[in-house]
Amino acid sequence: MGSPEVRRSGLEAQASLSIRRQCDLLSVSRGSVYYKPKGENEQTWR
Repeated sequence: MGSPEVRRSGLEAQASLSIRRQCDLLSVSRGSVYYKPKGENEQTWR
């Protein structure tokens, strides 16, 4: 199976299945669906 990012990209909020059911079927945690990385800043590089 593909990486978590690829599997998450297959989820659709407007689908007939709930996000929870889609995550179950794709073996993806629901937390990873809603996770948004903060990005890097200057302190990251120090």
